[in-house]
Amino acid sequence: MPKIKRKRKGISSKTRWAIKGYVKQGYSANKIQKKLKSQGLGIRRKTLLAEVRKIKGKKKKPYSVKYTPKKYRRVTPKARKPVFRGKHIAVYRYARTLRHRRPYSARFEFYGNGKDLAKAVRLALSGIVPRCERPFVECSARAFLKNPYRYGEDGEWVNRPNIES
Repeated sequence: MPKIKRKRKGISSKTRWAIKGYVKQGYSANKIQKKLKSQGLGIRRKTLLAEVRKIKGKKKKPYSVKYTPKKYRRVTPKARKPVFRGKHIAVYRYARTLRHRRPYSARFEFYGNGKDLAKAVRLALSGIVPRCERPFVECSARAFLKNPYRYGEDGEWVNRPNIES
């Protein structure tokens, strides 16, 4: 099978020569990019800045994210909560409250030991539903039993809710 000749990525020698000349004349990166574009030699800004640094013999700043606008920064993944290995139970269905008469999809997800889970499910079925602003709630059964109104409010499930474990 014959080898396929691939095009080398990077910048051409003509472009590199032009950049060297403009750097010697003291042009800024913006001005160099405009000049190259007018000559039909436009390149990416990131590539141009790397080449200018190489010509000037300067290193890249160590914390470059600081100079990048927030909307263009790469988002680092947040540390995930450790997954609870015990029992899980979900109570879900359409619900409505006095403030929101229109039914909305709501879901409680409880985790913990058997007795606490059973009590939490009974309490949720008795008329406490997740708030419309935050309809998906995941919490421990014990925390829900201590303060149910932190996670929901008085309301009603439209039909008997599904319980999934």
